[in-house]
Amino acid sequence: MDNFTKFKKEFTKWQNKFGLNNYIVCFEKGDANEMDAYADIIINQPQMRAIVRFSNDKIDGQYLTPEEAGKHEAIHLLLGRMSVNGKSRYVSYDDYYEAEEELVNRLYKLL
Repeated sequence: MDNFTKFKKEFTKWQNKFGLNNYIVCFEKGDANEMDAYADIIINQPQMRAIVRFSNDKIDGQYLTPEEAGKHEAIHLLLGRMSVNGKSRYVSYDDYYEAEEELVNRLYKLL
């Protein structure tokens, strides 16, 4: 099994464990010359879509295995809604509370 396949398999495993199947996820092989990391994720929260990229080249001393990188990016997807709210100029209390409760409930089921 090649590294890209290992990465996708691990990401998908954690996406399922976290209960994040409501996202449409596209995987891409990234170009190390255009990426700042071994793997990354771009989340479009309103559309519930994510692009997950993986490069076979190690970047800036990052020595994650493909499996570790897949898990790492799945955790970013788990935190995506909180991240979007945190970066928003204005977030209502209810929006932030809802995102926090969603995360707590997912972690509760997992742990």
